[in-house]
Amino acid sequence: MKLEILLARVDEIDRAIVSTNAQLNALNGHKAETNHWIKQLEAEVAEAQVDETLVEPLAEPVVE
Repeated sequence: MKLEILLARVDEIDRAIVSTNAQLNALNGHKAETNHWIKQLEAEVAEAQVDETLVEPLAEPVVE
């Protein structure tokens, strides 16, 4: 009887490990996707900052 309980416990632990691995893989996927979108937004912000620094339109220099 004690052996049956221990074997059942081992099976339960194995199922928990598989479930935990699946959750960890899903979280790693979500993290990768989030990092991708962060980089996209950072690139947009950097591009917007470059555009904002040009306050005057470019004109040809005046030579006297």
